[in-house]
Amino acid sequence: MPPQQDALERRINDLIDLIRDACEFYLLSPAKNARAVFILVDDLCELIMKTALEEAAKIRQNNFRALLFGNNFLVGEAHKAAFRQYVSREIAEAQFRSDVGAVSAARKTELDRYIAQSGDPRDWSQDKGEGFKGFDEVAQEVKELHPTDAILHGLLDAVVGRRTTRNRLFHDQRQTGLTVSEDKCLDALLDLFALAEKLWGTNFRSVVDSNAVVRAQRAVLYFKSKARTRGYLLNEYNTLVSKQRKPILNRAAQGYDYHVLQNDATAFYSRIKTHLEEKIARSRNKIARLQALKDPPGDRDIKVAMQEQEITVCEELLRDCFGVINVP
Repeated sequence: MPPQQDALERRINDLIDLIRDACEFYLLSPAKNARAVFILVDDLCELIMKTALEEAAKIRQNNFRALLFGNNFLVGEAHKAAFRQYVSREIAEAQFRSDVGAVSAARKTELDRYIAQSGDPRDWSQDKGEGFKGFDEVAQEVKELHPTDAILHGLLDAVVGRRTTRNRLFHDQRQTGLTVSEDKCLDALLDLFALAEKLWGTNFRSVVDSNAVVRAQRAVLYFKSKARTRGYLLNEYNTLVSKQRKPILNRAAQGYDYHVLQNDATAFYSRIKTHLEEKIARSRNKIARLQALKDPPGDRDIKVAMQEQEITVCEELLRDCFGVINVP
């Protein structure tokens, strides 16, 4: 694995540990812990954005280094040391140009071309000279890395919008009684996963899928999100939880989700998938029976539509939680 890819995976693994902690705290008691988790998620979104900007800077550095090596700008240890100092912002660009011998007009023009070609090769920094970049400025820089990704831009707008609420929760002494609903906290958690997946794609998803607890946490969060507007899904969820190896806890008790996930996350994750597939099969059978009736009831079309809606929701959950595109 290339060093840069290996470093990115380590960073993602570190972030996954923090995401797991946030999910655990939420699932332990959503209503009770919503405020604290909401603040934590906001901090994690900021960390993810800054990490993405730093990774983008590393890519530019590697491109810049290759151009310099290929065109004899870094021919000795002194030149290499100057490069390291420049990209780490220890010396100014003018000093770097002097140290690598870009003093003639031709060499200056050549170096200008390489900097323009690779982009700013220096480490990303929150320092903007006169103070530090604000949260919205950091988000804007991430947008500029992906100028045409409207979905990512929408996620970033939502994240920036939550920062105002977070600041009131965390910094305004007159708002100590202010809180957020568990639904808003759930939305923030789902956007946290979506943001990381948007920025790191399969790199992030593969790390999630290799972590049994986080993989199952993600599936549970999506399931709970769908259940908010579809009461029958909550019953379905409680049914599949009850079939899991039973802890000595009531389903309404605090920490039930947490206990089930920690008890056997791999089996519970598989059970969610199987349950959804079986639910789709049952709904299809009901539709087939209703459509085969020679003397159908007057509300047959309504019943069929309800079953079709349940199939659609289950298919969406299979896609969101397990990446299943076509359900057999």
